[in-house]
Amino acid sequence: VAYGAHRELGSFLTLWTMAVQRQGAYSFSTMPFRFIWRNLKTRWRDQRVEVEALLRGLGPTDVALDVGSNKGGYLMPLCRRAAEVIAVEPQADLAAYLGRMGRTWRLGNLKVMAVAASDRSGTAELWIPDGVANSPLASLEARDEGEAHRPVEVPLVRLDDLARDLTGRIGAIKIDVEGHEGAVLAGAVEVLEKHRPVVVCECEERHLTRGTVHDLLSWMSDKGYDATFVLRGRLVDAQEFNPAIHQRDTGGDYWNLPAYANNFVFVPRDVGVREPSFFPGDSPPRG
Repeated sequence: VAYGAHRELGSFLTLWTMAVQRQGAYSFSTMPFRFIWRNLKTRWRDQRVEVEALLRGLGPTDVALDVGSNKGGYLMPLCRRAAEVIAVEPQADLAAYLGRMGRTWRLGNLKVMAVAASDRSGTAELWIPDGVANSPLASLEARDEGEAHRPVEVPLVRLDDLARDLTGRIGAIKIDVEGHEGAVLAGAVEVLEKHRPVVVCECEERHLTRGTVHDLLSWMSDKGYDATFVLRGRLVDAQEFNPAIHQRDTGGDYWNLPAYANNFVFVPRDVGVREPSFFPGDSPPRG
């Protein structure tokens, strides 16, 4: 892991040098280094298992979807592996930020869509916590958690509709949509059946307004997917998932407890996945 992270950092620093040469000198305070740091943390510390699962599903001609991209912590490893990466982010400021980061870091295969994925087209209200310009807790699911939210109207897209405009196979989908994951997947039935992607999906009982985590696991099983969840840096069979243990919502910062688990990995039963890579990608980002 240390060796892979070192190689990855070296690659990112090379891109940094290229960006400085193209756009002029940056100071440490103005250079968008946080994007790089966020991607390194995601790849090698915070979501190492999740990123590896996504990379196993991707070939060099495949497409990756990052649904609920937020600040783009998954984007660089995905861009290093896939032919095209589509970041779906409904918060306009964050979508613009991702576009800037893509240009700065020469992620020529990155496309950013300022929309929300759901099970229908049209528009809907995105609920954003008050006092926060751009929040990782923004959701299409209105819920009462004792915190004021402000609604912002955003356009919707079904992943099935999005996929019809693509030429490549969708090999991996990451979903982080704060309780709306059931609707996202319901709008991706054709994608799941035709493309058979690996899916990494955050799902928490506390964010769901309809159904349970086990309902989602059962739905994906009916679609021909085997499920595991990430616990302490390893994958555990989803049959062992118990929300009373793994998503116990008592005590301060309970989501940071070692036993807490909210990321699930779905692999199609009928499609093999690639062996894990030691470091993400065999070539620098396309651009």
